[in-house]
Amino acid sequence: MTTLYVNTQGATVQTRDGRLVVTQADLVLADLPIETVDEVTVVGRGVGITTPALIALGDRGVDVAFVSQRGRYYGRFIGARGGPAAARIAQARVAASSSRALGAARAIVIAKIHAEAALLDAHGSPADPVRRWIDPAQRVATLDALRGVEGAAAAAYFRAYAALLPPTLGFRGRAHRPPPDLVNALLSFGYTLLLQIAIGAIQTVGLDPYLGILHVAEARRPSFALDLIEPFRPTIDWLTLRLVSDGTISPADTTPAGAGLRLLSDARQRVLEAFEAVASTPIGHPLAAGRVSLRQAVTLDARAWARFFLGEAPTVASAHIADLWSAR
Repeated sequence: MTTLYVNTQGATVQTRDGRLVVTQADLVLADLPIETVDEVTVVGRGVGITTPALIALGDRGVDVAFVSQRGRYYGRFIGARGGPAAARIAQARVAASSSRALGAARAIVIAKIHAEAALLDAHGSPADPVRRWIDPAQRVATLDALRGVEGAAAAAYFRAYAALLPPTLGFRGRAHRPPPDLVNALLSFGYTLLLQIAIGAIQTVGLDPYLGILHVAEARRPSFALDLIEPFRPTIDWLTLRLVSDGTISPADTTPAGAGLRLLSDARQRVLEAFEAVASTPIGHPLAAGRVSLRQAVTLDARAWARFFLGEAPTVASAHIADLWSAR
């Protein structure tokens, strides 16, 4: 599928002689035949789209999704031959089938383990204690057993991850209710930012962020969004490692909050700026002709899940997030 992302603030999407044209003042940013576009994603409130362009896209069944620059989902214009119902129904059928849900959840866990191992490899830390859980993940027969494998792999990963951090930071493993140390506070904040991108991406492609596969559906918990970010979590782990290693964030940037810690306001701003830089970093994705931003890659992963649910793809393609740290 070809998705046209328009994220230049001040740009306008319009039609000219059967072509979709994106302009900013007198500058043409994109010009392509409208029949080659499967979806348009408008990023930010500063991007406009004309009524003739909406009508032309709608007539071809092309959806237009509107999201904020930080990934918040605003809404979507649904083309005459499109809509989210079919994808959501298919998602629900997979979630309701124990055998199909197990296969889908297995893909999530294995992708996450590979990403965790890649991060450890990139930093010279032994990854075999994490990779050893790939085979059990492939062999378990129930979702509960798979969740147990995911938990064991995560525990092994965070033991190795802790060795990459200065011992003075006091990180002894993942703890988040509440976060007891700086590293856990950074991880929790970063995962939340990533989750917001995932929710927007899932809604953009017409799926239900609350109908989980690996994560059990619970009231007010975006379980499928949590599923989607699992393979992307090492991105936040890498960013956290970078922030504390170069001194951008230190324990002095936290304050007590109940039984745990929280980041001070100016520290959160520095994290936001660093996160936005990472979210804009180009990485590879099997569904993209070239490199795309991490933010776009999350949407492409969501789109891959929609195709899988609809039976249009036998497996789920995932972004090459190791690109983020392998080049550094």
